Amino acid sequence: AKINKLKFSTHANYDIWLTIYLQKEFEHKKKYLSKANFRLIAPVVEEFQTIVYSRLPKSIVYFDLHRENVMKDVHGNYYILDLACTDLNYRIFDLGTYMALFCLDSKKSVKANIDVFNSVIKTYQEENKLNSYELKILPLVVKGTLASNG
Repeated sequence: AKINKLKFSTHANYDIWLTIYLQKEFEHKKKYLSKANFRLIAPVVEEFQTIVYSRLPKSIVYFDLHRENVMKDVHGNYYILDLACTDLNYRIFDLGTYMALFCLDSKKSVKANIDVFNSVIKTYQEENKLNSYELKILPLVVKGTLASNG
């Protein structure tokens, strides 16, 4: 959440794995998907087409969240490494990526994941308030991240 408060200029990098590019990359790569994967991902891509980007605030975003770029200390604090992909973009994509790749666990119950989801939102909003539209589409962004990082 704190990275979304930073103010500095950035230079956008195109990374095919970013959730924000799910629709574009799906169009290029759908022919390579198995039928089963296509059936899983296509509805998420279709739902992405309903996102109204003008309702989403922009801020500095990290845009390269994955385990190799994050360290966790003995106290449970996370540290982000490698800021090469930072950009001025829609902050909800960073939050959705963080939740999908670091917080939610398919081995845990739905209730446990919902509790984690709500806890992360609460903690995030202590730094940055999400608008109602961001809260509405956050589950979709999480699904999109899972689809693009399958």
